[in-house]
Parts: sequence; C-alpha cells; structure tokens
Amino acid sequence: MARATYKDAEHVLNRMRGCGYVPEAREYENLLKAVASSTKYGHGDLSDSERAFDHFTAAGGKPGLLHYNLVLESASWSAYWKLRKASNSETAGGVVEHSAEWGNRTWTVLSRYLDKMQEEKIECDCSSVTLCASVAKHCGLQGAVVRTWQMFRNIQPKLRSSALYTEMIAALGSVGNSEAAFGLLGVASKHKFRPTSEMTAAALATCKTAGEAEEMLRKIEAMGAVIPADAASIVARLASLALEADGSLGANQ
Repeated sequence: MARATYKDAEHVLNRMRGCGYVPEAREYENLLKAVASSTKYGHGDLSDSERAFDHFTAAGGKPGLLHYNLVLESASWSAYWKLRKASNSETAGGVVEHSAEWGNRTWTVLSRYLDKMQEEKIECDCSSVTLCASVAKHCGLQGAVVRTWQMFRNIQPKLRSSALYTEMIAALGSVGNSEAAFGLLGVASKHKFRPTSEMTAAALATCKTAGEAEEMLRKIEAMGAVIPADAASIVARLASLALEADGSLGANQ
C-alpha cells in the first residue's frame, strides 16, 4: 500500500459503497495511514491527508495524537518533495512555483491542525515536534521556525531524541540563525545527548561562508562532538562559491 495513491484507495472505498457497505471510521483511519506512507514516496501530497482526515471525522472518528501525527508526517514529506522538485527544476533551468508560496500554504494548513490539537487539549509529543521542525526546515519560514521552537521547548529534555535535535538545528539554519543552531548542539550535550554526525552536519550546513564553517568546526571539535564525514567538502564548496562570486564581481567591474 506504500506506493498506492489516494485515488487508488478511494476507488476501493467506492467499490465497497457500491456493494452496499458504508466505510466506517477505521477504514478512513487506514486510509490516513496509507496516505502518510505513500506521500513518503512522492505519491500524493498534504491535500490527500486533509481529505482522509475529514472523511475520518465525518464517519464519527475521534482524532487523537496518532491521527494528527499522520497529517504532520504527510506535511513533512510533501514539503520535502516540493523542495526537491523545485531544486531539480531550478538546476535544469526550469520555472517552478516560488518556494515561499507553497511553503506558506503548507505551513498555514499545518498550523490549522496544530490549533485543533490545542483546542482539543492534545499535547504534541517528540514525534510531532520533529515532524513540524522538518516542515519548518523545508519551508524556511521564520514564523514556522519560531512556533516549532516554542513547541520544542515544551518537550521535556529527557523525552527528546537525536532526530528532534537534528531537525530543529536544521530548521534554525534554514532562516539563517546559525548561532542558535550551534547553541542547540550545546543544549543537546548538556542533556546527555552527545551530538551525532547528523546534528553537527545540520549545524555546519547553516554556515554561509568557508570562514564560518571553519569556525563552526573548531567549536564542534572543542565540545567533543562528532565531526561530519563530509566537513572538508562543505568548507571547500563554500570557498569555491566565494571565489566564483569574486570572479563574477571582477568581470562586471
């Protein structure tokens, strides 16, 4: 079912209706799970999850943390594929929808579900916040990162995970806050999470220049964290970009 689309699942449900069987909430719960799984492979998007959620509640289903997290999962993968598609198209010289537009739409939809969770007094868990941080990272929106940061702080340190720290660091970096991203490595270390290569890679990716990256590496090394395997190539790439920019500037003068 992982690679099935929302339309495939709807077709099955319509056949059930044609046979006189009215799908119940559990069928729509399974549909919601299928949509979250298929979105991971780039089949469908967040709108499919919205429809499945609406069907679930219309059939008398009572949404819980599981159901909201499935929507958040769909949002995370939908944002991932949107960003990947945009990057590939830009590389090929194509014209794509501006990232700010789909980013704003995605986060607006996600915020509605987060608001519903608050209204229904359903607390986000570590997975919820990790998924929100992932969406915020892909969308690169200041408001999304700020809200996710507030959610992050509400998760008790002992309940956090390496994945949560990694995604939150990357989200902070997506809006240019490399200082806060590095600071979060220190927070992780303080709470007995030895920063992993994924965490330090996410922090390093926030750097805009080779100088910033080298300084970040010195700080990472000083705290005894794991140095990313591709650290040298990241620094070299940033240095190369700086040389290209200088060359372009000189040619235009």
